[in-house]
Amino acid sequence: VRPIPASTYGSVCAAHLVLPRTLELFLKRDQDYNSYEDFYESYKGYLSEVIKNVTVTLKKVDKAHKELLPNTLISALVDGPMKNGLDVKSGGTKTNMTGISLLGLGTLADSLAAVEKAVFEYHFYSLKSLKKMLHQNFDGYEPDRLYLLNKISKYGNDDDSVDLIAQDVANFCSGEASKYTTFRNGKYNIGVHSENGHVVLGFVTGATPDGRKQMEPFSIGAGSARGREKKGYTATLKSVSKLDFSKVISGVSVNLRFNPTLFNSTEKIQRFKNMILAYFFDHNGQNLQATVVDAETLKLAQQLPENYQDLLVRISGYSARFVELTRVTQDEIISRTEYQS
Repeated sequence: VRPIPASTYGSVCAAHLVLPRTLELFLKRDQDYNSYEDFYESYKGYLSEVIKNVTVTLKKVDKAHKELLPNTLISALVDGPMKNGLDVKSGGTKTNMTGISLLGLGTLADSLAAVEKAVFEYHFYSLKSLKKMLHQNFDGYEPDRLYLLNKISKYGNDDDSVDLIAQDVANFCSGEASKYTTFRNGKYNIGVHSENGHVVLGFVTGATPDGRKQMEPFSIGAGSARGREKKGYTATLKSVSKLDFSKVISGVSVNLRFNPTLFNSTEKIQRFKNMILAYFFDHNGQNLQATVVDAETLKLAQQLPENYQDLLVRISGYSARFVELTRVTQDEIISRTEYQS
C-alpha cells in the first residue's frame, strides 16, 4: 500500500480529505444550478479551495515536525541526509512528498451520481427538496432514501456512469494538490485509503445523497460502500481498476472479505488465482487485501473473545486482532459484503 523508495521521505497519509463531508458542506450553499455540469463544476471549485487550505495546514505541520521532531535514526538509514547535512524532516532526502488520502471516494461518487440522475436527469427531486431530506437524516423520507440507495447505480459494479465519477474526482484532486509545494520543497500526492476513518468520520458527517444515513460508514479505502456492490467481487475490482493509479501514487487500499467456502476445492482456488492474476496483470490492479472469514465466526468472536485471540482481520491498510477492536469497528467488519462465489 505504501511503497517508499530509499531516497524518499514523507507521509503517504498526512491528512484525510473527507470527501462526503466536503459535499455536505457544499450543499449548505443557497445556490441554484441549471444543469448537473454546472453543479459539478461549482463543487469542484469548492473542493479546490478545500485542498488549498489542507496544503496550507500541512505545511505548518511539516514545519513543526522539523523544529520539534527531527529524526536522526531515519536520517541515517535513507539516502541524502548525510550527504546534504539535513535531517529528513528538513528536506534532506532526494525526493520529498506529503500524502493526502481521499476518504469516502466511493460514497462521494455514489452521491454525485444520485444528484445527477435523481435531480437533474430524472427530475424526481429538486435540489432544495433533496437538501431537506439530508438535513432530516431521511426521517420521514424512507421510501425516497430506499430509492436513492437501490435504484441509482453505485460504484463497485463495473458501471462507468459511477466509476468514471470516482476516477474524475481522484484525478481532479491529484491535479489540485500537485499545484502546491510542501515545506520540504516536495510534492503533495494523493492516495485512497481510509484506515478506520470510514467508520469514525461517518459518525460526524450527515446523511449523503446516496441514501447513507448519518452514523453509517463511508466506502472503504478505494472500494465501495458496504452492501453497494451487487455484481460480485470481479465487478468491484473492475471498478477500482478504472482509477488512474499514476494520479494516486500515495497508494490505494482495497479490502474484500471472502467466505472460507470459496477456497474449499482445488477448482475454486484456481478460479480465485485466475481472478487475482487478471486483476493485477490485465486490469492494472495495485492492491488487494483479503480477509477470509465468515460472519458467523466473527459474531462468535464477539461473544467469546477468549477463544479467538488469534483471529486477524484487515481493516483498511492494516491488520488487527478482531477481539481488540472496538465494538463499532467489529460490527462494521461483520456488515461488509461477504463474497462466496
